[in-house]
Amino acid sequence: MKEIKGYEIDKQPEGNIEKMIITDHYYSPNSWEGKTFVNCIFRGIFQINPSQKKINLIFNNCILESTVRTIKDGVKGAITFSACKIKTLSFTGDFDTVYIDSFNGKQTYISSLILRECCFDSFTVEDSIVSTFIAHKCKFRFLSTKDIKIRDHLNSNHCFYEYWDFLSSPGIKSLKIDAPVEKSKISFSNLESVEHLKLMGDFSNSMFNIIDSSIDKLELNYFKNLKSDIEFENVSVNDSCIVNYSNLKNARFYDCEFEKSKLYFWYSYIYEIVTIRNSWFQKILASDPLGKCDSSLNQHQVIEYFRQMKLNSISQKKYKESLEFYSNEMEMYYASNKCWTKPEAIIFESNSPMWKVKIDKFITWLVSPFYDFIDVFFVVPLSSKRKNWADGVLMYFNKYSNRFGRYWVRPALLYLVISYLLFAWIGNYKIIFTKFRLDVLKDPLFARFLNPIHKISISEILQHQNSFYSFLELFTLIVQGYLIYQIIRSFRKFSFKIF
Repeated sequence: MKEIKGYEIDKQPEGNIEKMIITDHYYSPNSWEGKTFVNCIFRGIFQINPSQKKINLIFNNCILESTVRTIKDGVKGAITFSACKIKTLSFTGDFDTVYIDSFNGKQTYISSLILRECCFDSFTVEDSIVSTFIAHKCKFRFLSTKDIKIRDHLNSNHCFYEYWDFLSSPGIKSLKIDAPVEKSKISFSNLESVEHLKLMGDFSNSMFNIIDSSIDKLELNYFKNLKSDIEFENVSVNDSCIVNYSNLKNARFYDCEFEKSKLYFWYSYIYEIVTIRNSWFQKILASDPLGKCDSSLNQHQVIEYFRQMKLNSISQKKYKESLEFYSNEMEMYYASNKCWTKPEAIIFESNSPMWKVKIDKFITWLVSPFYDFIDVFFVVPLSSKRKNWADGVLMYFNKYSNRFGRYWVRPALLYLVISYLLFAWIGNYKIIFTKFRLDVLKDPLFARFLNPIHKISISEILQHQNSFYSFLELFTLIVQGYLIYQIIRSFRKFSFKIF
């Protein structure tokens, strides 16, 4: 290949410039009308100066080892890169058309694509590989990115997109969209294994859609959406989701999977989102961006998440889902009113066998009622911490009777067991605590004792009446009535309403 200096390019005859090595910098003249470079290597900077005439500049199967750049006023006409290898492509100013694509199955590779304060009538990147793509304060009347592979980062800061259709890009490490301006339209489809998607700023006047995509980490930071068209459809978040100081009003979530990821929630508004067929987070944490808040405030942020999701489900008449959020909200209220933390029966490493983890969960489930009983009835009343003992007692019974309205089997079994113990004690079956007595169940009065409507009184069973038996009968009515109420409440999960 022939080597030439940059200034010698203008001395070349008209037509294609083929198989040349340009060894130093080249600055195109203002009057330059465009050239076609084929199989060339550029060792220095290639600067395209502004031109009053429309040019048609083509790079085909070229290697640009340094930088291709434009200066402030931009370029009229079209610039095309096909099957090229470019270290840095930096544009500033106004452009008619920029086209980047493959040629004969060979993709264009760009290490850094940087667009600053540009205005494009048409900007197209197809079937190419880009390591880093940065757009800052740009305007795109038409932006197409189809079958583009972004290996590291894509950052968009304060740009306007009249229409941006981003299709089929696997393996993006970082994708950041910061406050689109004016009425931008952005659509992402078929994104695979995006390591980090970050949305920041005000999207109130924009349309933003993500469809059929997989994201490891989703972050909404100071995200604002009051009246815009924001939609997540068939999106899965696999590791974590961070929502800080954000307003998701009117955002829509369809067929999304969040159950594999953790949610970090902090001072955000999610009440008026629209949800259809989603699987929600199993682990909710508070995430103070500055890390300066105490644990009680963190707990109240988690409570606020469940409260808003509960109200949102009720507004959409999803009563079963609203009950689940209500139950989790009450669980967190109860946890915030405790002095002791949740007991951990056994601590295993994260790579422990599944059977050990299940044993740990079973022991914790078995121990928790007794542990919490001591906490509520003995530790909280004597503690110097400001806890509401009366609310703690009510929430303890609601939690362990039917999990705040979620299960009917537990209160039904408790009703039978407690009624059996009370009846056996009243009926003078003295050895019920050492041996199960079937004859208690065969007693014809036991069925009447279970009947909440035509109930037999204790004085009728004993054929004797005094103040102690009257108090015991009152206690029995309260306990049985409470458990019957919890059974009925559990059957309302498909028509559950808070108000």
